[in-house]
Amino acid sequence: MSLIGYTDMSTVKLDIDKKTLKKTKRGAKRVCEWFKLEGYIILKSSSRGFHVLFNKPVSWKQNVSTMAWACYITNFDLPIMRYLVMQATREQVL
Repeated sequence: MSLIGYTDMSTVKLDIDKKTLKKTKRGAKRVCEWFKLEGYIILKSSSRGFHVLFNKPVSWKQNVSTMAWACYITNFDLPIMRYLVMQATREQVL
């Protein structure tokens, strides 16, 4: 089953590319604990990529803040930075 085009503004989602499952889990756990997001699920999105979805609804401001912090803890990993910029500009569109 595939799910295409799901989006909302109150769910924190991270698109992780070129990382191992172990590193993805470690980062998801840090984000979850730091922002008290209650829990998360990791979905395999490609052979070398994952999507992380957190289950606590947040405001758009908190969502962008969480994505920015995730970008910071990965030492500004380029794919995560691109995702942050793409998502941060969406509020004006939605």
